[in-house]
Amino acid sequence: MRIDLVVYDAHGKTRGYACLRLDLDQCQWFVESDDQRAWQHAGFSDCGPFEVKDDDLIWLWEREVGNPKQNTAVLTDIPTIEMAAGQTGTGRIVTGNIRQFHGGTLHWTIVEPLPAPAPAGVLAQLTSRMPALALAPELPAA
Repeated sequence: MRIDLVVYDAHGKTRGYACLRLDLDQCQWFVESDDQRAWQHAGFSDCGPFEVKDDDLIWLWEREVGNPKQNTAVLTDIPTIEMAAGQTGTGRIVTGNIRQFHGGTLHWTIVEPLPAPAPAGVLAQLTSRMPALALAPELPAA
């Protein structure tokens, strides 16, 4: 899945745009483009693992999952029923690379939605935390 980000610093000033790719097979995120260096100031690296938390959150980590000091950003408002191109949401920068970005915000838009079908591991993780994503039983043949 690819998402476009608008990055805001802690004072609400727009600092630029970036595009992230979420590799659902490996639970990894990657910066695809950052021409305005917005993500470079918000994060410490251009890739890392991600983790689905709570009902509508995706945590982006810089290194190993589980060390809160390395949590870069949290994407919120993740759709719980269907992810489609054009859907939007917000997020926050937990630990910015530059102090001005600590507590900054993100606005994201899905550019390329989940592949169909989603990888089993990610689908299981999403549906365990977001029951509305559970697949409907197959309809009997007519």
